[in-house]
Amino acid sequence: MNKVPTTTVLASSVNPSSFNQSVTFTATVSSGIGIPPNGELVIFKDGTTKLGTGTLSGGVATYATSTLKRSTHNITATYVGDLALTASTSAVLPQTVNQATSAIILTSVPNPSTVDQSVTFTASVSGQFGGTPSGTVKFMAGTNFLGKGTLSNGQASINFAFKTSGVRSIIANYSGDTNFLAGASAPLQQTVAKAPTVIVLASNQNPSRFNQSVMFTATVSSGIGSPPDGELVIFKGGTTKLGTGTLSGGVATYTTSTLKRGTNHITATYGGDLAFATSTSPVLPQTVD
Repeated sequence: MNKVPTTTVLASSVNPSSFNQSVTFTATVSSGIGIPPNGELVIFKDGTTKLGTGTLSGGVATYATSTLKRSTHNITATYVGDLALTASTSAVLPQTVNQATSAIILTSVPNPSTVDQSVTFTASVSGQFGGTPSGTVKFMAGTNFLGKGTLSNGQASINFAFKTSGVRSIIANYSGDTNFLAGASAPLQQTVAKAPTVIVLASNQNPSRFNQSVMFTATVSSGIGSPPDGELVIFKGGTTKLGTGTLSGGVATYTTSTLKRGTNHITATYGGDLAFATSTSPVLPQTVD
């Protein structure tokens, strides 16, 4: 008795698919005797490489995988046959696997920060259907390049210190790789505050004599290292402006011999700039005899 011939038809649940996306291949085996095969194996292959097997139920067998590499795969399904039915192999099904989209989440610590304070920017990159992207991430503040990091376990970081205050819109641009498309994070608003300053005021002669020349020295410092330079310091006696001095290396001086006899309440005020906050010294009682 001759075996009855069979036909195997192969279909994919999603084609094209994306890297790491689960795809289910369905093989439908039919014959001319009406009753579909049941309980036998169907072998699924990618070219000559065996992917796996499925067991027929009502003439249908399936195999699911999410491990196909990015490329075009020539998938076939082969029914092995039994005592009554012949074996058959489906036509080649070209299964295309494309790059998956990527998601980039950008964070910063600390935020807000101050001028000249080191800020750590971290980009976490993940794939649409899982997996660990590789490649690089460029960190940008508008059109200004801050730095580039290489992904390790899906993360890349840089450290950057801003030299002026303000609010920056930071974006992380992912380069993409063989399996994942390039992408960009949503903008991160980084607030950079002016560095606080402290003024110490001193007199070279206190008490002094009426009409005697007195030099006041204001020393301006901050917690960011380099002191302010080139800006004005205003010296006052009470609410009356006495004069100004220009900072050089964080130090400004003012000399006068016109102080009135008695106790003069001297202060020095630094006006600040884009990097440093304004500040005023404690009152220095200058006694003139």
